[in-house]
Amino acid sequence: MRRAYYQNKVSEFLMDSADVIMGRLAQINEFDLDLNQRDAWQKEIDLLKEALLKPEFASGTILLEYTIPRLCGRIDAILLLNGVVFVVEFKVGERTYPKEAIKQVLEYCLDLKYFHQASENLELVPVLVCTKAEDSDILDYSAYFETIYKPILCASGSKLQEALYHFSVSKPRKEINAEEWMQSIYSPTPTIIEAARALYANHSVADISRTNDDSRATNLTHTTEALNSIIDNTIARKEKAICFLTGVPGAGKTLVGLNIAIQRRGDVDPSERAVFLSGNVPLVRVLQKALYDDASAKREKIKELLKERGEENRIPELVENYRDQAIEKTFVMDIFGFRKEYLDNSPPSCKIAIFDESQRAWTRQRMHNKLSKRYPRINISEPEALIDQMDKNEDWAVIVCLVGGGQEIHNGEAGIIEWFRALNRKFKTWKVYVSDYLEQHPENFEINDSQDESFSKLTDEFACLKSCSRTAIIPSLHLNVSQRSFRSEKVSCLADCIVNGDISGAKNLLQEIQIVYPIVLTRNLETAKKWIKQQAKQINGSSPERYGILASSGALRLRAEGITIPKEDMDICAWMLGDESNVNSSYYMEIAASEFKIQGLEIDYAVVAWEGDYRYKDGGFSFHKFRGSNWQNVNNLTQRDYLKNSYRVLLTRARQGFAIYVPYGSQEDATRPSHHYDGTFQLLKNMGIPEI
Repeated sequence: MRRAYYQNKVSEFLMDSADVIMGRLAQINEFDLDLNQRDAWQKEIDLLKEALLKPEFASGTILLEYTIPRLCGRIDAILLLNGVVFVVEFKVGERTYPKEAIKQVLEYCLDLKYFHQASENLELVPVLVCTKAEDSDILDYSAYFETIYKPILCASGSKLQEALYHFSVSKPRKEINAEEWMQSIYSPTPTIIEAARALYANHSVADISRTNDDSRATNLTHTTEALNSIIDNTIARKEKAICFLTGVPGAGKTLVGLNIAIQRRGDVDPSERAVFLSGNVPLVRVLQKALYDDASAKREKIKELLKERGEENRIPELVENYRDQAIEKTFVMDIFGFRKEYLDNSPPSCKIAIFDESQRAWTRQRMHNKLSKRYPRINISEPEALIDQMDKNEDWAVIVCLVGGGQEIHNGEAGIIEWFRALNRKFKTWKVYVSDYLEQHPENFEINDSQDESFSKLTDEFACLKSCSRTAIIPSLHLNVSQRSFRSEKVSCLADCIVNGDISGAKNLLQEIQIVYPIVLTRNLETAKKWIKQQAKQINGSSPERYGILASSGALRLRAEGITIPKEDMDICAWMLGDESNVNSSYYMEIAASEFKIQGLEIDYAVVAWEGDYRYKDGGFSFHKFRGSNWQNVNNLTQRDYLKNSYRVLLTRARQGFAIYVPYGSQEDATRPSHHYDGTFQLLKNMGIPEI
């Protein structure tokens, strides 16, 4: 990909004529060279030539019309001078310094810092040049955030030169290698839908996941390599193995699982085909639909191309060989279809099974409650059933369990302990691969289910498993840094503080987060909607970044505020994939996605609507469920955990920022009096979340 339309040493730029430079810019026929465009470029070139005349700048590099892939836009000019990256945006003819323009150039710097590997630790200076505005008497050279400085606002070439010179002489810095900078990886963090599409199109996990310089973080590529090595060795030795990949919410467990499944899709050897399984039906449906639509669109493009070439005779072959059906039916599956193989005593359909959110597999009791009418003799937990099904493979088999923690929202989730029990009691020949994180932090994987399993029992089961020679500790099988909130890896920590009512912890985190990950508070739904619409940027000239409303499944009285929370009849595919013209899409902000629908998925911006089911009063949260025409207290500890976790889920679904909406309620409606909401609003305000 050609990142910059014009690239040169500053010394060569000063010698090139404006016609030569504009001719270079016009080589790619994306620009309509009308008179206004030519005049704007001419003014920009003149100002840059004036500003760069000092000999100290001669060895630097200038880039014009530099492409920002994630923002689908271009930076007018980038100057690599004496170890500093200057990001320059021109507004030719502008008489003021518009807030939107300041935000734009700051966004460019944030984008380079977070997604352009070579810029991650460099000093970035945003510069806004408004050619008919007034020059500031004194320029502010202070830092804005980490290695990003406050935007420099200027109107003339001389004032721009003053800013460039200040940073050039303020302290010695290592010179930037322009070629290495230009060739550096640009890796924006994808949504899970974008990731699945990219992986299926044969991009690697390294291509689509950002590099993190945190020494504690395990690179997704290394984790993928470790899992592939285990699978290869298991095949070679004709063994059976189970791997437990743990990680914090949003760390990339699902991304790694999808990557393995796609790499092992059986193109060379069908017997080695993997399947990606999930009990999260909304996630499965959305992934299936996204991949199917993507494949269909590509097939239609190829059809048109064949028609243009007069090769219509090849179209049947294309249709025959294309992967539409494979994508929809066998690559990504819900766990219920796979489990049915065991219950019907069918042979396993694959030898590699990747189970997303495997801690949510059902307990024996829930299996019995849900399935005993059809299968009266069932008396087994889901983990045992799945291992037993894969154990039917005669030579080898691999299960990869993707394990999260702290966001349990369903009854009857067995937790990782049930997998350990099954392995300890029945499947003693299976090799086990797990990280040491689970041993160090077992409390993160505790499940307070109806069987009253305690954290000490989990520790005992793991100790029993670890004592066997068949168990190997692989440190890279834990991902400890969130990738979801690319602007701040501390959003999940903030969510914990909010749901636990930790005011001081939330305040400290907000001070770090707010600059790069905006969070606001309001009691007006229309204000919240307007705010997220303003935040979302256009993507590829069509729909903006995805935004929508999120609310807990128990937020039944939000209906009075105009928010609908459907249960079974929600079209999650339309909500997640539909464009602005689709009335069922998230963009319409009429239908809210609950924790059950949005878990495992993510959007860019969200309105998190806070209901009275989880309300703050007298120094703590209380738990409630709406039944009939009244709110009832929730006394069961497990149900309380689920309710708290539902809000934790909702607060971690937005990739770029969110608005929390707390209704006023109504004194005329006994089901939503103001005191159900006032305490929560005041708590969030005391945490430092700015009100809009």
